[in-house]
Amino acid sequence: LRIPFAESDVYFCDASREQTTRVCRRILKKTTRAPAMFLESNRLLMGLLVAARERGLSVPDDIRVVGFDPLGAELGCPADFEIFQSLSGPIPILRQSVAEMGAKAAEFLISSFDETLMGRWRIRLPVTLVTP
Repeated sequence: LRIPFAESDVYFCDASREQTTRVCRRILKKTTRAPAMFLESNRLLMGLLVAARERGLSVPDDIRVVGFDPLGAELGCPADFEIFQSLSGPIPILRQSVAEMGAKAAEFLISSFDETLMGRWRIRLPVTLVTP
């Protein structure tokens, strides 16, 4: 599936809530129409929720989102749960097996001791789209 997009619409940032909130503020300020976003982690979703709430927007009613991991793994404090309560409904999530990721990571680590295999790893794990 190839979806056309402008390079200027791709943003990179570290995973801190402050940085993701700052980038999401820039995105929401730049656009005049409801954006659609792919967020590779819950930390990015938290930043978007903060920025959206500041502008009086809701997710997913006003801003369409696809997340990458299920809620829970990155939630560390009560404030995180409060932010997620601002979701106006469920969002689609791309899910991968954490057990399979761990197994492949262990295989990679063990094989890294074999110099003949260095640089030969390319792993693609199946992804499931879970829709509300």
